[in-house]
Amino acid sequence: MNYQNISRFLLISSMALGVSLPVSANTSTDKNPDCKSRYESHGHHEGFNDEGRSITHHMRNLNLTDEQKSKIKTLEQSNSQAMQEKFKALRETKMEIRKISMSGNYDEAKVKALAESDAKNMAELTVLHARTSNQIYQLLTPEQRKQMEEQRSKFESMQKGKRNPENMKPN
Repeated sequence: MNYQNISRFLLISSMALGVSLPVSANTSTDKNPDCKSRYESHGHHEGFNDEGRSITHHMRNLNLTDEQKSKIKTLEQSNSQAMQEKFKALRETKMEIRKISMSGNYDEAKVKALAESDAKNMAELTVLHARTSNQIYQLLTPEQRKQMEEQRSKFESMQKGKRNPENMKPN
């Protein structure tokens, strides 16, 4: 992997972390179940998908049963600690790289080792996320899966329309 690809990867992964870090925070609302946590009230929820958005965000209109909701919450909570550890390691690595790059004692070999560690942690986080997403997906009925895919397709087509340069031309 050349330096430009590593730089691009680090930039994209740091942007993804910025979007998905609220996932690692405690969003418990056990004291008052009617009260949304501060993260939920700002659009953040437990669990996230490959675009950094909540997994459960795509499920809000699927009429999940109480049993499905309970199992999803259990899955998300069981993986929460591992995700928090990976996010912490990623933050620490990025801070260390920043510290080295802005010092008089720049060490290319150390930066490379840190970048490789960062890539490994990001890969492990991606695998953990994909596994959790699949476990949640397996809990859905065929009809719920179909509805979720329709919602996702609709959202993606709306996003593509926003990025289309033709839509940005003045009238």
